[in-house]
Amino acid sequence: MDLQTEFDKTVELLESNRKQIPQINSLIDILSQQIAFKTFWNRDSLGNDTRDLITTYELEEAICNTSSSAFTIKKLLEGLKKTKQRKISKNQFITPINTVFVFTDFEKTELIGILVSNNNLQDEMDKVHKLKELVINVGGDNVLVDDSNIKNIFFNRKLISRY
Repeated sequence: MDLQTEFDKTVELLESNRKQIPQINSLIDILSQQIAFKTFWNRDSLGNDTRDLITTYELEEAICNTSSSAFTIKKLLEGLKKTKQRKISKNQFITPINTVFVFTDFEKTELIGILVSNNNLQDEMDKVHKLKELVINVGGDNVLVDDSNIKNIFFNRKLISRY
């Protein structure tokens, strides 16, 4: 699947779950603004095994223990334990307000869970630019900075640039 299709199918899945999870509306409403989108693990690979994700997020839940949102680690764990999928796709929307991780099957037909982070698009862009400046200032000409989180910019739900 190309990136625009990955984006569209993920959004369609979110829209189809609006009634069950009303908090999705705030994400859908912001998709017409400038956002960055990235999909991880859209194929069978290391790191996207359901059992490994359960172990990782159980540990994170034990450490963080935050439950003030509809999108909690606890709810993600419920979805991971309930799914019949062996491998999971993780999709990331970095918006002007926050970052939203959407966990699905590869075909984007099953919404497994959602997590929200406070990092926003400007924060992510600032981090990448500061890191690039730092690398240049210390003479790290051969050092590559991972800027993949902000490379794929969408506006009004359309891919407009790949930095």
